Amino acid sequence: MISELPWFVPALAAPLFWVGCNYVDQYILRRYFPARSQTYVYVSALCSVFWLAAIAIAAPDVFDVAPASALSMMLVGALYVASLFPYSAAIRDKDISAVIPVYQIIPFMTLLIGYLLFGDKVASGDILAGGIIVLGAVGCIWDYEMRAFPVRPFVLTMLGSMLVAGYMVGIHALAQGWPWYKVLFWLLTTRMVFGVGGLAGASNRQSAIRSFRASGGRVIGLCVFEQGFSVAAQASLVVAMASAPSAFHVNLCSGLQPLFGLLGGIMLGHILPRHFNKAKADRTLAARSIGIACIFGGLFLLLRP
Repeated sequence: MISELPWFVPALAAPLFWVGCNYVDQYILRRYFPARSQTYVYVSALCSVFWLAAIAIAAPDVFDVAPASALSMMLVGALYVASLFPYSAAIRDKDISAVIPVYQIIPFMTLLIGYLLFGDKVASGDILAGGIIVLGAVGCIWDYEMRAFPVRPFVLTMLGSMLVAGYMVGIHALAQGWPWYKVLFWLLTTRMVFGVGGLAGASNRQSAIRSFRASGGRVIGLCVFEQGFSVAAQASLVVAMASAPSAFHVNLCSGLQPLFGLLGGIMLGHILPRHFNKAKADRTLAARSIGIACIFGGLFLLLRP
């Protein structure tokens, strides 16, 4: 039934779910993993086991795939898991509304990957559109209160964007003909494997145990909750990628994520000021709004027929 929806419905749902995931991630990181963001990546990844079990029970045919196909999907999933490390470090230190816009350079990176790997054409207009997206992203992440450019968060988000771009190219290439839940199952399997491997290390394991005790066990429930947003977002993305005319159409809808993130930050900053920063200057909100508009305009120019 889900796979019968028009492609733009899951494509629009995905950025909404991602924003929910972003803010839950930031809350957990700042409260329970302020010094070791990589440990949170492993703990969150291990919590995939709950959703893996749910999918396997609901759809036992997830195992009816060729081993080579499952391995290929897991390798693509590894790119996504790798992107979580720079992402987690970035959102721990910077506001979501500043970090998310940088990820909108992914469509341009996707185009460049297609050019390098498959010989796709890149026109001068595409380069111009990519430049507009980058300028908009810089305008969003710039620290207007400190009047400084946050180099480290920008580099981290750019690295994460490159990895996600490779992931999305892989999904679009491999998801054709696959039921969305099978794709999601094998992608989540990769996350679980990373979680087990990461927590096998003594330092990560000890950090996870300390966070578990400090939270009274709540961190596990929060991670499962965060995974719920992530699963919903990835399922929406897989469905959209499998049915959309191209990956670029889905990425255009994803261009609304910075707007959703900005609005979510404003609301959470007023509702939960202890855990989410409010924009302290009107110029910050104005500049980020202009940056978001530039990003969406650049995406439109990049993705239009």
